[in-house]
Amino acid sequence: MTARIEYVLCRVVEGSRTRLEISQQERLSLQKADNQLNHALDVEEKYDVTIQNYLEFETSIIEEAVHDLVRARRSTVESKRSRQLLGRRLSNVLSSARLYVETLKHHSKEILTSDPIAFDRIEEAQREQYDKSLDYRLIEALRNYAQHHALPVHGLIGPASQDDRNLMNHGIVPYVDPDLLREDNNFKAQVLKELPIDGDVVTLKPVLRSYIESLGAIQKVFREQTETSLVAAFRCMLSARQRFVDRFPNEGTFALAAASIDEHDNYIGEISYIDAALKELQEYFGSEMVSMENFRHRRVEY
Repeated sequence: MTARIEYVLCRVVEGSRTRLEISQQERLSLQKADNQLNHALDVEEKYDVTIQNYLEFETSIIEEAVHDLVRARRSTVESKRSRQLLGRRLSNVLSSARLYVETLKHHSKEILTSDPIAFDRIEEAQREQYDKSLDYRLIEALRNYAQHHALPVHGLIGPASQDDRNLMNHGIVPYVDPDLLREDNNFKAQVLKELPIDGDVVTLKPVLRSYIESLGAIQKVFREQTETSLVAAFRCMLSARQRFVDRFPNEGTFALAAASIDEHDNYIGEISYIDAALKELQEYFGSEMVSMENFRHRRVEY
């Protein structure tokens, strides 16, 4: 004998018994909308963590330079500590960026279940950034190097230089040495061919800023291509909430959810919280993503 299952809109709060029956198809549509929102928020969170880690990297460089301003001279031990600190900060950027980049396809596919063209555009945006930017390719390769070989900061240029006015300019410039990268047999050979071979080092600040600009371009495409699907998800949830309000105008919508229940009134499977999801979607559409266009050309003067 097959168990009876009902699909309902209800308030998931203790003591509330108000329910509005819905079709299985509507239940599935609300579940899909909730899933799309959660995947979009996951992408935003991973992107934001990457940007926050990048800010910590840049801020640490400034802090170390200010310390040198006071100390005037830096010992070998202090130099090693600074390099390790910046290496750790950069490793954090690389790790969170990897999480963002490598899961973007999965999240996009879950959101764009009925829009393969938009999905392809997001994938193309990633390929485009990789193909056109040596900085992007270098950071991607450096990330693998940092996971399996060594810290992604080989040394620091600084702590001070004297200009023609006899002013001491304090600053720290972290770098990687292509010659050391070549000692790692697993470092991407094609990228190595594009790096200096005359003993020059590659300074990391401009490279990383260029990489962050590329991630910003990818995220911009993601938002553009998922907007239509997320707007449809919003409308689906808004319609369900309005049906409940029309039927029970005095009930309220706090903890309003779409759920499946069995013949004993037990919830089956996941519960889709309509009102909470609507608020999150409103915040999502209302948030302003900081533009990363021409980010590699920006500077901080201290």
